[in-house]
Amino acid sequence: MERGSIDRVLAAPGLLLLTTLALQACGSAGTPAGTLHSDSAGVAIATALEPVSVVLAAWGRPAAPTTRRQERRIQRSVAVPDALTRAYADGTRSPDGSPGPEYWQLRVDYVIHASLDPSTSVVSGRESIVVHNASDAVLDAVCMRFDQNLFREDAVRRIGIQQPTDGMVVTALSIDGVARPVPSGPETTGRFPLPEPLAPADSILMVPRCFRWVG
Repeated sequence: MERGSIDRVLAAPGLLLLTTLALQACGSAGTPAGTLHSDSAGVAIATALEPVSVVLAAWGRPAAPTTRRQERRIQRSVAVPDALTRAYADGTRSPDGSPGPEYWQLRVDYVIHASLDPSTSVVSGRESIVVHNASDAVLDAVCMRFDQNLFREDAVRRIGIQQPTDGMVVTALSIDGVARPVPSGPETTGRFPLPEPLAPADSILMVPRCFRWVG
């Protein structure tokens, strides 16, 4: 077997130098450097490659992972906003971000009856809103949002609109059967005083009638 043939078989990337050293070791053990006879090649290569196999075994073994951890130090304290500090003191917010024991929200049940006039692109409707006072305080007013007023020409906004509308037009509003003045300005939030203060755990009925242009 020619030495060149053995080189082609064993010369994988990274192993050519080790294979050449093994063949040189075979030559120094008594085999001519140019050729290897078939009856002695297997014994000579096996003997010469024993140290090479040890090297390859160590070479292929993955390195042990390091266990050192770099400690993360806080360079400075983080300032807590005043509003959050007050919320902690009032018990409405917990340090982990969850609601505190004194946190509450108004609960609202509502039914909407609406219709669309395709010829005028107008949506009109009537809504029945039941407001439940879930707080521990007496409420003397409730607020409603009129987000469609952002599309009015006289609305205060940061960006322009291509096609303004009349916004949310409220035609009638009653609270517990008592008629209340309807909003007419471009504001997106309206505050409505209650006919009677709403005690904790009590509820009231609001019935607004309104329409808006879809466009």
